[in-house]
Amino acid sequence: MGGVECNDELLRTYYCVRKSMKWTKKVAFHFMEKSLLNAHILYKKSGGRKPLLKFKLDCISALLAASSTDTMAPDGSNQFSGQHFPELIPPTPKKQTPQKKCQVCSKEGRRKESRYQCGQCNT
Repeated sequence: MGGVECNDELLRTYYCVRKSMKWTKKVAFHFMEKSLLNAHILYKKSGGRKPLLKFKLDCISALLAASSTDTMAPDGSNQFSGQHFPELIPPTPKKQTPQKKCQVCSKEGRRKESRYQCGQCNT
């Protein structure tokens, strides 16, 4: 039992679960944290010297590098083709933080201004 309490105490050091998360995500993150902690304990037993945080960051970097793919220009088969993505409206000589009428809110009958616009159609 003592080892379990120690592991839980080590998990709390860099606790990543947030109050607003769904319980399924909390469980998934908890198991990932436990797995990383167990891997770090095995790493330490085999002579490793990295602290837990550095070990976690290296594992994350390795996973991201293994899963990264080259990004290509969108084509017709891309699921995001034809969609709009918001961009910050660039400052003008007269206004440092310009705003425009929000297109989504105006369709719903509300008056609201936004600092963002579609990068493609500038609306």
